[in-house]
Amino acid sequence: MTDNWDGLLTDVLEEIAKRIRMPKDYVAFRGVCTFWRSAATWDNYMFRNCPIPLLMLPSREDSHVLDFYNLT
Repeated sequence: MTDNWDGLLTDVLEEIAKRIRMPKDYVAFRGVCTFWRSAATWDNYMFRNCPIPLLMLPSREDSHVLDFYNLT
């Protein structure tokens, strides 16, 4: 086994990058090295595939019941 992470094939890196869902993880992936950055283009990443989290707010000020709101 090798520790040479920049030796991965471009096709493999592109497939890995396509499966990353969180924007911060994609930025971290691109930060590994210049080779990984070139394989993980912003065109390959679809932020629109990331589900937007629901906004959770109490239904009333004194309530333990929460309401969920979709912001899209």
